[in-house]
This record gives sequence, C-alpha cells and structure tokens, in this order.
Amino acid sequence: MKHMKIAIVSGGPASEHDVSRNSAAKVTAALHDRHKLISVVINKDLQRWHIDSKTLTATEALHVLQKNVDVCLLMLHGTFGEDGTIQGALETAGIPYTGSGIAASALAMDKFSASLAAHASGLNTPHSTAIHRNQDIAHLDISYPAVLKPRSSGSTVGVAICEDESSLRTAIKNSQFEELLIQPKLSGRELTCGVVETSEGTLRLLPPSEIVHDGLFDYDAKYSDNSAAQEITPADLSEEELRSVQSAALTAHRSLGCSGITRSDFFLDDGQLYFVETNTCPGMTKRSFIPAQLAASKLDLAEILADQCRAAINRHQS
Repeated sequence: MKHMKIAIVSGGPASEHDVSRNSAAKVTAALHDRHKLISVVINKDLQRWHIDSKTLTATEALHVLQKNVDVCLLMLHGTFGEDGTIQGALETAGIPYTGSGIAASALAMDKFSASLAAHASGLNTPHSTAIHRNQDIAHLDISYPAVLKPRSSGSTVGVAICEDESSLRTAIKNSQFEELLIQPKLSGRELTCGVVETSEGTLRLLPPSEIVHDGLFDYDAKYSDNSAAQEITPADLSEEELRSVQSAALTAHRSLGCSGITRSDFFLDDGQLYFVETNTCPGMTKRSFIPAQLAASKLDLAEILADQCRAAINRHQS
C-alpha cells in the first residue's frame, strides 16, 4: 500500500500529554507529503476527541476512524496510550494500530511485572519491591540510596531518590501514585537502545544512546530546551558492550511480546548491564532518542514510520 490514510493519535490523560503532542508534530512533518494524514488529539479528560476540526465523543471518533483511515499511528505515551487501553478500544473497533498489542503494552507499562519477565529471560535486573502507598515498609529489605518510582508511568514522572528510610517514607507519603516500586539506586553509564520490527518481520537493532547528566534524568532534563543533560548518539561503546546492549534490548522486546518500535533503558556498571524498563511507544520529539538512533543508522524516519503502518495493517489482516 503506497499511499495510506493515517490517523496520527496523540494527547491523552497522562503526564506526557504535551510530549505526545510534540511527537505527533514531528511525525506529521515527516509524513505529510507522502500520505493522507488525519490529526486525532484526545483531551486529558478522555471525553473529547478532536479529529481535524471536529470535536467528538470517543464513540463518535472511533466510528469516524473506522470509515476513514487505514491505520492509527499511535503517538500516545504513558497511561491510556501505552498500557493497552487505547489498543483494546481500537481492536474492538477493528482499526489497525502501530506498536505493541494489548498484553505486551500492559506488561511493559507495569515496571514490576516487566522486570520479572526480563529477569526470567536472562537479563540482570535490580531488586524490585512493589508496594501500595499505604503499606508499612518497616520490615522490607531495602538498600539505600533507593529509588522510588510509580509502578506504571513514564518520562520519569514521580521518581524520587531516597538516601535513607526517613526520606523514603516522606517520598511515599507525598507520592500522587497508589502503586509504587522501590529499587536500589543504580550507578554507572545510563544507556538506551531501540529495536525496530519491520513489516517483513525482521528486527533492526539501533545504535544505543548514552545519557550524561547530573542528578536525575527527569522530565525537565529530558524535554526542556535549557536542559544541561547530554544525549550522545551513538554511545561510545566497545564492540563487546555494543553487542551486549543491543542483545539485551532485543531480549527485552521479545520477552515482553512487543511489536513495532521499542526502546529499552539500561545501566552499565563495571561491565554488568542492568535492565530498567522498555518503552512500547517511545517519544518522537526533536530531543527523543529513536529519531537520533535512526539518523545514526542512516534510516529515514518517514520510511520507518510508513513501514510501521504497513506492519500494523498486515497484523490486522493476518
């Protein structure tokens, strides 16, 4: 299918709403002269879906998409967009969509379950303790400094580094999330590596990126134009380190049952590689890693995105 009618879906209720909109803008710029594009922006309240100039309910919007598009190119990050929810709605409506399916999306979004799956597939993972915000931590085996993070969220929102039990208790009390994850703070080099599944079913391993920063690589460090964080693509790795990171990214992609494009995050500490998480709908903003890794591989973003759409249509038809 040379020319496709593609709905680029962004927005949603997550803290990454604006990042999602920025990803959609970059994708639109890449594809606008090659395919028929329809903009779909979902309000934070999920009640209003804006399709081009029309404002519709979710049910009305799905009916419009059923009749007018070949595929939905998902640029939704975090809750609703990356946890299997929108995927379930689109499958119910019979609309092809890019990226991972319901089960893989839900599994990858749950950092605790994803860590268990990755560990079972042979990857090194930090010791993880899943808690509810109201749970007593007095008798838990926790190493300090510790990292407190939401069990299901993205863009390092709600993450705190805690030096002792007192600061951990304070961070838990102040968290806006009910389900939380406690892990030891990892040190070493912070790396991230993309995997691209083509419409032919082959898996491309992208060159890893390294993140160099002081403190926490949080939301502002990731997306602010004034960020002092360095994002180095490709990372300066030995051949052995490169193979190790790419192999781990591939293992994570497969062990979670993912499709399309994923990006997995790691720490490399004294020769030991630790899996952190896998993103099933990685960002496509001007500061995002996947576009940089594609460029380093001399791969055209528009061609890769169009191929993702063809792969989604193929999966739907099979």
